[in-house]
Amino acid sequence: MKKILIVEDNVPMRYLLETILKKSYNVRSADDGLTAMMLLSQGFVPDLILTDINMPSINGWELIVYLKKSILYKNIPIVVLSSSQLEDVALATDKDLIHGCIKKPFEPVNLLQHLSGVLKTSNYLSAVPVKE
Repeated sequence: MKKILIVEDNVPMRYLLETILKKSYNVRSADDGLTAMMLLSQGFVPDLILTDINMPSINGWELIVYLKKSILYKNIPIVVLSSSQLEDVALATDKDLIHGCIKKPFEPVNLLQHLSGVLKTSNYLSAVPVKE
């Protein structure tokens, strides 16, 4: 089963995303970029990361930059789920930092279709041992 890491600071939104995705994926979640980095360092290496942008501690952009600079994590597909201005997100997409953006509010069916498409076209294989 494919693994998805949700990075979202809003508790109701995080719970909603977990509920939608856990039927099809092995899901873990973090409330900010720092917690997400801790999960990665503890061995949970996802097949895809779904992240918000505006979060405390380490925000979504800082997390994306960290991941893209990392030899271990740079090829993990990242999808942004945000209510932020899409112009900023489009720029990141053009620079191949992310694999798409879904604007809040979203339709669950569209979210699932987008993530499924990214996972099908991604050939990310981790060299990191996975702890279950």
